[in-house]
Amino acid sequence: LDTSEKVVIGTNSTADNMVVLNNGVVVDGDIVIGIGGDIKTVIKDQGATTGDRYAMPGDVEFPPVNPPMLWGPDSLIEVKAGEKTIGFGGDYPAVGRYSAISLKQGTQLRVIGHCVLYITGSITLGQSSEIVLDSANDSSLKIYLDGNWSSDNNSGINNSTSLAEKFMLYGTGGAGQKIDLKAKNNFYGAIYAPNANVTVFSGGDLYGSFAAKTFELKNPAKFYYDVAL
Repeated sequence: LDTSEKVVIGTNSTADNMVVLNNGVVVDGDIVIGIGGDIKTVIKDQGATTGDRYAMPGDVEFPPVNPPMLWGPDSLIEVKAGEKTIGFGGDYPAVGRYSAISLKQGTQLRVIGHCVLYITGSITLGQSSEIVLDSANDSSLKIYLDGNWSSDNNSGINNSTSLAEKFMLYGTGGAGQKIDLKAKNNFYGAIYAPNANVTVFSGGDLYGSFAAKTFELKNPAKFYYDVAL
């Protein structure tokens, strides 16, 4: 919000309708498509306002991300009721390799301090559950995810630090990985998942960045690219 930097959205593809802009969408920046593509067919414009539109001179490379070499415990992070904590002195260690994360309806997993997790399975957030990044503890959360991420209604990431760099999600799964994110209020974070189909539904605005195989913003939120990333 405090810079003149323009956003850039786009695709490496040259197939038809790879960028869909619904009526009323405003892109305060450029839209780019794959080498030699026709912007009239690659971009499906249903009444949007944008900056320049053009084919890139070369593909943007999205190198794969490998999860860090972390020890176990290879167990499930689970919250069945109320709240549990992850971090130094919490219910779960701050750094480690886990089989999955499961939050039941109305529960919270509170991040205290700096946490790095490698999740070999999936992450499931039940209705009205949250992963909370506690600003009082200068918390941060970095997740490497092999499986899918699914979110029920009114669940999501509550990054109370309001800094996108404090929540980073790396999709380390293969083709077909699905990441379905929701946020009750504003979303602050960075998602890098070049093999994943990413869907975002936010109750507020989005601050951060996204790189994915496919990306869909489901509601009329505003998205701000965070140049600090």
